[in-house]
Amino acid sequence: MNDARHSSVSAILIAVLVLTMLAGSVTAKPDTMEIPENEGTSIFQPANRNLFLQNETSMDLIYPLDSGQPPAFGFNRFTNQLLSVDSAPVEHATKFEGNLTVRLFAGLSLDGPTCRLTNPVPGSPADAQTQFTVRVLAGGAQVFQNTTNRVTMEFDWTQPEEFVTSAWNVNFTLSQGDVITLEIDVEHNCLIDGQLYFDRYETASRIELNGQMLAPELDLKVDQNGAARVEFIPGTIWGDSSIDLTVVEVAGVYNSWAETVHGNWQEEQRLSHFEDPQSTRVGEGNQSVWVWSVNGTLEPGIHMVSICMTMTDIDPNEDCHVVIVHRTMVEGPPEPLAGTGFLLILIPLITV
Repeated sequence: MNDARHSSVSAILIAVLVLTMLAGSVTAKPDTMEIPENEGTSIFQPANRNLFLQNETSMDLIYPLDSGQPPAFGFNRFTNQLLSVDSAPVEHATKFEGNLTVRLFAGLSLDGPTCRLTNPVPGSPADAQTQFTVRVLAGGAQVFQNTTNRVTMEFDWTQPEEFVTSAWNVNFTLSQGDVITLEIDVEHNCLIDGQLYFDRYETASRIELNGQMLAPELDLKVDQNGAARVEFIPGTIWGDSSIDLTVVEVAGVYNSWAETVHGNWQEEQRLSHFEDPQSTRVGEGNQSVWVWSVNGTLEPGIHMVSICMTMTDIDPNEDCHVVIVHRTMVEGPPEPLAGTGFLLILIPLITV
């Protein structure tokens, strides 16, 4: 009974230790809270991927860091069709399932209460409000159309208004070479011209894609002598250029699977640290394969490869936008098939 109680208390202490370690780790957007129970690969995706307005014709995957007065697209009471912009072509086919949000920032060319004072009946033909209609196309096929909130604007870029519209459970497929298109129409009934802002940290007009946009693969290949290499397929649909930084850690040996969580290792367990790939090759489906050779040889037991990726389209003030953890059991060298005594017995039998 005492042994059973002791085992139960030990299990509780291990669970508390792991949960405490997880709570204290920096996980940023992907939620890496888990207690692994066996070998395998865990992938923690970011909450959103972003396509930012870049200019009059295109969107990019570069999160704007500059502050201050933003560039703008002007519009007035006579403007209808404002913009039609495309993303870069996707490099790998993908199927998107998730939610989609268009977030726009706008203001007046001049501060002042003109719009408010000339808005006697909001929502009527006599109002002086502003509203956007947005359409999103994937590979030329429309997947979303809706209007944003309606606002009576009063300020310029120093106090921009946010216009938002969302759709849930959106599904679309992109083939290699397809683009995502954002079309923006505007209804602006105020006498003062308006401006749609972009390319600044506070006014980053964009599409937010809330769904799986990555299909990474991670493996640790170990030969019979314990020599190991890490092979990683980033699986980014817009190619490797959308990855800002990759940090790879190889660690072991662990006492249990529950310990193999991102960021959990002692210095003596940390076997290799990598960033830029040591070599690359083109794999199946024209995907990039990144390769690293692990220092030394791996002892038998539980090992972990942990990857932290930061993406160019996610706020760089957050760490580890994508986390991939691969857990594996490294086996010891194979036992010899027979001892020398058995071989000595076989020799006369074979030579007779």
